[in-house]
Formats: sequence, C-alpha cells, structure tokens
Amino acid sequence: MEIMKVKLLLICLIILCSCNRDINSCDNCKTMIGKLFFEVNKIEWGEVCIGKDYENIVRVYNPTHKDISMKIFTRLPELCVVKFGSDSLDCASKEVVLSALACDTLRFIFMPRDTSLIGDYSKGVFLEIDGEVYMKPIEMRAEVLENFDSLTSKELLSAPTIDVEKDTFSFGTITVNEKVTIPVKITNKGKRNLIIRKVETDCTCTAAIIGNRIVGINDSVILKIVFRPMGRYGRQYKTIRLYCNDPHRPVIKLIIHGDVAVN
Repeated sequence: MEIMKVKLLLICLIILCSCNRDINSCDNCKTMIGKLFFEVNKIEWGEVCIGKDYENIVRVYNPTHKDISMKIFTRLPELCVVKFGSDSLDCASKEVVLSALACDTLRFIFMPRDTSLIGDYSKGVFLEIDGEVYMKPIEMRAEVLENFDSLTSKELLSAPTIDVEKDTFSFGTITVNEKVTIPVKITNKGKRNLIIRKVETDCTCTAAIIGNRIVGINDSVILKIVFRPMGRYGRQYKTIRLYCNDPHRPVIKLIIHGDVAVN
C-alpha cells in the first residue's frame, strides 16, 4: 500500500513539473498576433550558404480557453514550417490547431538553393488565425552567400579573383540638388570568369550600375555608383555590397562618404 502511495506521489510530481516547465517555456512569448503570443516576430538567420539547411525554433502560446486554428501563408520554396507534435505537419499547406492554454513550437527550416537568393534576404510569413488573416508578418532576414565547400584545392587555385582598385571613396562636398557619380574599376585576376551575382546598396539615395556581370580573365568592368542626396544633408556614409563567385572574397563592401551642404 505504501509503495502505491509513493508511486502516485511521484507521478503527481512529474505531471506538476511538466506543467510548470510548459508554462515557463512560454514566458518569452510576448509578441501578439491575433489571439496568439509568439516568442519573436522576426527571425535573423545571419549568414547562410546556398545548398545548406538552417533551422530556427519559435514558440507560440494560446492564452485563451479554447483551441485556436492557425494557417501559415508562404509560397517560398526555400522555406518550410513544421509544427512539433503533429507528425511533422507542414503548416504552410495545412491548418493546425493550437490547444487552449498551451504552448507549442513551430520549426522554421530555411533551405536556400537558387543563386538568385544571394545577397540580402528579406521576406515575410503571414498568418491566418481563427479565419482572420493578419498583415503583421513574421519577418525573415538573412545574408545569403554562395557555397564553395565542394571546390577542390585545384579548383580553388583556378578560381576567379576579384580585384577592386580601392574600397572607400570620398565625393567631397556637394549641395542637396547635386548628384555624384563614382566609377569603380573591377578586374578579374583569376583563371576563370568572374560572375557578379548581385550588387546592393543600403539606401534608395544610392544606385549601383554595372554593364557586364561576367568578367573574363584579366578583363575589367566599371561599376558606377550614383549618389543623390534626396533631401539629406550633413555627413553621409553609404555602403554598397557586391556578391561574386570568388571563393576567397565572395562579398566586397564598398563605402562612399562625403558632405552635403544645404546650399
């Protein structure tokens, strides 16, 4: 009889600890979307490579006293969302149910495959909660890079080699109504064609224009950086990122700076 009492006590303690752990695991679910609370509303993947898989866990809490249905809207082939505890159900294509007063887990799997994704990646995943679509998305941010892991030592030696005359350029002082164009010479000093995958700027006031994205061996191309103040004045720093197939320097960061006078 005493043994049965001890066993029942142990079972009760296990259930109590399990419940407390489940409640505590939802303490960080503070971002409200519809009737649900999410751990985050933005997933920062950091630097990722084409051809690799990355995983992020997001907890979601249902604070109501009834079950809530949820559907995730995404047509992104590089993203899969799976709900734990539901036989690996793909939430992106089916409706899932979150139990009342329960904490559940969403598993986001990022699988970049297409080289068109190289560069700054910024997408949103939208939710339908109890039949209502919310325009406040869960944001996805990453910097996608080319993957060179499969290259042999021989291939690395015969790879393209990007050479930029310098990485920082000053445009001096201009007025708010002026624009400035800075030519940047890019040369391929390697043994294969250099491919400029993408050129990005950090501001709409800055444009980067390049004629030929494939640069032959020992050939050069001019990248034109155009800066328009567009109402900005004072000290200016702008960044341009160039992504290429040089395994030793897949990302080149260029900086332009100067002063914009009011008149």
